[in-house]
Amino acid sequence: CELASWQIPSIFIPLPISHANHQSLNAYNAKSAGWARVIEESNLSSAILISEIDSIIHDAKMYSDMSEAAKNYNNKSASQIIASEIIRIAISHYAK
Repeated sequence: CELASWQIPSIFIPLPISHANHQSLNAYNAKSAGWARVIEESNLSSAILISEIDSIIHDAKMYSDMSEAAKNYNNKSASQIIASEIIRIAISHYAK
């Protein structure tokens, strides 16, 4: 989320052995949101990585679109949602 908050178009290479596949899930979530590309480790080569980097930094519209998607990715009210959920859970446990 830090990359999204800085509005940096990104390329993710998720570890295939990450716990509960969370790296892949997060990477593809960012890709679906439009601010990231994903290269599976099994497909990774220097040529592919350089090609992905070049395509992003040399296409001003693509870079701008990805940056804007990253800007819109972060939920500005995340802290409010988290706090409300903590309170809801605390109240549900207190009521028992």
